[in-house]
Amino acid sequence: MLLVLSSMRIKRRELLLFGGMLLSIGGFQSLVRAQERLDVVSLAEKVTVRLITPGSPGSGVLIRKAGNTYYLLTAAHVIKETNPGEEAYAQTYDGQRHLVDTKTMRLGGNVDLALVSFQSQKEYVVAQLGDSGSLSRLDEIYVAGFPLADLGITNPSFTIDSGKVNAIGDQENGYGITYAAVTQPGMSGGPVLDRSGLLVGIHGRAGGQNVSGVAVKSGFNLGIPINTAVSLFSLKKPSNNPIKQVKAQPKSTIATTEFSIEVVRVNGQGQIVDRQRKTAQHFKENLGKGVTLEMVSVPGGTFTMGSAASELKRQSDESPQRKVTVPSFYLGKYPVTQAQWQAIMGSNPSRFKGVNRPVETVSWNEAIEFCRKLSQKRDENTAYPVKLSGNMPVEPGSPPLFILALRLPLN
Repeated sequence: MLLVLSSMRIKRRELLLFGGMLLSIGGFQSLVRAQERLDVVSLAEKVTVRLITPGSPGSGVLIRKAGNTYYLLTAAHVIKETNPGEEAYAQTYDGQRHLVDTKTMRLGGNVDLALVSFQSQKEYVVAQLGDSGSLSRLDEIYVAGFPLADLGITNPSFTIDSGKVNAIGDQENGYGITYAAVTQPGMSGGPVLDRSGLLVGIHGRAGGQNVSGVAVKSGFNLGIPINTAVSLFSLKKPSNNPIKQVKAQPKSTIATTEFSIEVVRVNGQGQIVDRQRKTAQHFKENLGKGVTLEMVSVPGGTFTMGSAASELKRQSDESPQRKVTVPSFYLGKYPVTQAQWQAIMGSNPSRFKGVNRPVETVSWNEAIEFCRKLSQKRDENTAYPVKLSGNMPVEPGSPPLFILALRLPLN
């Protein structure tokens, strides 16, 4: 088996070849960004709640836990028509409805914010407060919430969309962030998260105009900066990482064995400049009926992602250049075979049949489903939880499983 690695200072267009799998750093960058998005979506779903009030329902975001008391931020117009002592409920991601303590809810006065609480013995993830002062125009953000039922949406469910910050500046009622994203009535009070999953604002309004008595949305939305909420309600910013709350896992106890490989170093032109004999660790996962999956341990490291502003033919999504640290992970030794796919998915979509041939004619969604089912299988058959993903893992500590033998883009 041939393993080709460049030095840790990887250039964007150098290639990694592993067990017959070719991956460009451009594709690698796309994988990292895709994993970042999946992590933020997973976090957002867990911290966003639906507020069910005597008036029109809205959304909120969990920000703190003290004992069995959970605190959440929302837009004041979602809750302000609820009288102290009236019933209102916060519905968490697991479908549980928790009675809101309307006697102790705090409104923000002229600022369209409210802080409310409920009691629960269950463990829920809370959002980490970010710094809205660090936002810049065109920064990527995520807006989440629970739209109201309408002609198309008959059953309100968690909804999230990504967008970009368009303007930063004071507006009435405490609003200060303007962004473009798809939102609907009912999402007011939901979180505005940055690309790291930090809470940077509370969504509350949609921009637009009144035309002949009909509200016409402009596509722009407004949120209240989280720094305003911190000052208004004397909130504290915890130091824990929000993504880790979602992905925290026990350390792996995978039993590996050693095998020999040839390590080849190449220069910027792809020419081999050095060969060395090395050893690596791997293990075999039993998929049943005599089918196994070989995984190789890959040590972590740091590289520079993106391209320099002076590089010819660079693209706009290659900025900014930044150091990215990749933790250790496990990599499929060979492309996923048709036998392995059949063992997990129960079918073989390949056109060129052969149990030991790579599976093909597979969509991205099917690849994600394969990873999900394989992860479930490992949870049932082993004592330690692991994560399988078609994207680059970014969680340090317990190394996740990482299968690259799916159809990856090279551009």
